[in-house]
Amino acid sequence: MQKINLQKIKLVETFVNFYLSKDEISDKFFKSDIEWFATGLTMTEFEACKSVAEDLYMKEVSNNDN
Repeated sequence: MQKINLQKIKLVETFVNFYLSKDEISDKFFKSDIEWFATGLTMTEFEACKSVAEDLYMKEVSNNDN
């Protein structure tokens, strides 16, 4: 079983917060955090985290529409 990587979890969480963000100040903060948490990851790992975040965001948006 693969060990849980907190860096990847925080990256996914930050992406979701960025997608949910409504203002430019928060956007800049989240973009900075995305760069920070992505440091050291491979492009494949980064893209996987981004994909998971997009899926979670879509679920959140669809739940709020109901």
